[in-house]
Amino acid sequence: MPCLKENEKGHIQFMKKRQSHLGADLIRAAASLLFPSSCLCCGIFLPLEQKICRNCLDQLPVISITDPVCRRCGRPFRGITGTNHLCGRCLGSPAPLSSVYSIALYVEPVKTALKRLKYQGDTTGIPLLAACLEQSGFSLTGAVSCRLDYIIPVPLHIKRLRKRGVNQSLMLAKKLFPEHKNIIRPELLKRRINTISQTFLDKKERRLNLKNAFQAGPKNQLAGKNICLIDDIYTTGSTLDECAKTLIKSGVNEVHAITIARTSAR
Repeated sequence: MPCLKENEKGHIQFMKKRQSHLGADLIRAAASLLFPSSCLCCGIFLPLEQKICRNCLDQLPVISITDPVCRRCGRPFRGITGTNHLCGRCLGSPAPLSSVYSIALYVEPVKTALKRLKYQGDTTGIPLLAACLEQSGFSLTGAVSCRLDYIIPVPLHIKRLRKRGVNQSLMLAKKLFPEHKNIIRPELLKRRINTISQTFLDKKERRLNLKNAFQAGPKNQLAGKNICLIDDIYTTGSTLDECAKTLIKSGVNEVHAITIARTSAR
């Protein structure tokens, strides 16, 4: 059999690759027809790669990075423009947190996605939360004014973790900020007291319930560091404040916080 010339070999390889790509495209097209995806919000059929339709994307309850909010606690303002503001609470009694940013409001469909993740370990709503992150225009490096050393998810007590099977804050940190996976350090903050649920407590009761509930990691790993806490929901800020106080006592320089959602409560 005569030897093939180099250009003939190259042509054959090209055709094989092309056939392979065409085959993969046909499989994807067939899968889209036989097993169509559906919008996580409204349920209409979508191409296989899509998770949320354009109409629902445009209606997600995101807090844009250009929306006017308190630069320290993240509280949204109405009737003003710009982002360099402080609310009355932060002017009167500065929080231990240097800044807080929430990606969306705690309303549907964000509310259901977070509840299912928190109480059922259901991750099907993660793409919706990722879409909120993208729609808000948020990025960790853009929102936090300093270089971050560590990202620390708000911890669960070991008993609650065993009951739920997942720490939603750790899951959210890993899934929504994969580019920062090397600095996610959950072991640097522990919940040493198994506190009662905060759900039905008012602001004062929440603070008392959380007093001394957390324990920071070794001081030699935290001293002088800049930290970003990750949590699912901001309600009164009590949990994040107590975490920040604990870390600052261990010599941390600055503590910032990101939450996926924010309620209207203060």
